[in-house]
Amino acid sequence: MGVKSCCRKGCDEIMCFAYVDDIGYICRDCVEEFKLIMTRKGHAVDNILLIRYIDNELTKFVKDNEKMLAVSTINLNEYFDWYSLE
Repeated sequence: MGVKSCCRKGCDEIMCFAYVDDIGYICRDCVEEFKLIMTRKGHAVDNILLIRYIDNELTKFVKDNEKMLAVSTINLNEYFDWYSLE
């Protein structure tokens, strides 16, 4: 764990858990949130996925400044965006 700012937009954490080439430093909370989002998309944490797919999803995730774990209600557009296959 290093003292580096998390690259996720809107995250203020400075103790990062991982570094991903071409993406940046990521804190433990954001890593866990990303895993949750991926499982909600139907990918078990231990599923075998293409690295390029994970990179693309993680790139979209770090550009998003909403903390999904803290969200308990969403509108219908957000709901279907969450489950979008794109």
